[in-house]
Formats: sequence, C-alpha cells, structure tokens
Amino acid sequence: MCLAYYQNDVKNLSHVFDRPDQFIMDLRKCAYDHEGEEDWLLAWSDMLNKHTLTENKWLKNLLEVKEKWAMVYDCHNFTADMVSTQRSESMNNILKRYFKRSFDLLTFFKHYERLLNDSRYKELVDDFDMMYTSPVLVAYVEMLQHAEEVYTLEVFTLFQKKFTVIGDYVAKKISESTNVSYYHSEIPNEAVKNT
Repeated sequence: MCLAYYQNDVKNLSHVFDRPDQFIMDLRKCAYDHEGEEDWLLAWSDMLNKHTLTENKWLKNLLEVKEKWAMVYDCHNFTADMVSTQRSESMNNILKRYFKRSFDLLTFFKHYERLLNDSRYKELVDDFDMMYTSPVLVAYVEMLQHAEEVYTLEVFTLFQKKFTVIGDYVAKKISESTNVSYYHSEIPNEAVKNT
C-alpha cells in the first residue's frame, strides 16, 4: 500500500489544520525519510504535535496500519523503488494475458500452470544470461564494474544508461556572492530535443 492511496483522505483533513500542503509534506517526510523505527516514531509524534493532531481519529487509524505504508517497516524488502500500486497494475496486466472471466475451474488451473511455467522459464533464462553473458561496459569505472557483478543484465543496462547521462550534464555559473556560487545544470541534448 502506498501513501498516495491515502492522499484524498488527507485532503479531507484540511479543516483540522491551517496549512494542508505543509502537513502533506510533513507526512511524506515522515513516511519516506526515516531509517530506524524509533526515529520514525519520534518524527510521527513531532508531526502530530506540530499540527496539533494528536487526538485525530483518522491519523490514529493510519498509525495502526503503518507497516503497510511507512518505508521504515519495509526497508528489508527489495522493491526496486516500485510502489504497491505499480506491482498491482503489473500483476493485473500479467493475469489479463493468461486468464479470461469465462474460464471454468479446470481451464483456469491449466492457464495458471502455463503462467507458472512461463515465469519459471523466464527466470531460468535470466539466470543463465546473468551467469554466462557479460554486458558491454561503456567505461571501465569502478562503479560500473561493481554494478555489472551484482545486477542482472536487464537492471545493469538500465543503470548504465542512467550513469552515462551524468556525464552529459553541463553546469553554468549564474551568480556569485561572497562565499557562495550558484550554478544551473542541464543536459544540452535534452534542451535541443525539447524545442
């Protein structure tokens, strides 16, 4: 479950506090920016006190299901930054390819078995590719070499694309004060593509 799921409810709370945008920002910080449970619980308490919402029933109910939306409780699970709604939508798309509402029970289980076999086969192919295929490194940089060792071919390819984009950034000084310089960064090719 994702905090975005609750966003409409948060908007319904706007009568309780004077700055709803600030509260939503504080709630998001609370949900995503803490690594330890104690730190998270302290931040939650501080947020409620800041907005004088310690007795709010909706927030008390939200706290009861914190394991479903607070990142601190999900930090040991690898999700590739995919939120639960994305997992759900992805699963729905997979199921639509294999199943129809008109299937009887026997047909359903035949297609279910086919789905499992196809998934297992894809996983075996991915495992084989990872063990016996080396991706082409665009540069012999320690970070890319490490990523090549630990990521699957597909994930490494995505990582390497993002990594190479970093080299295209151009920083231009736009102003300077006594101790601080301000820069604007952009990718020149992106500016050309967007015009």
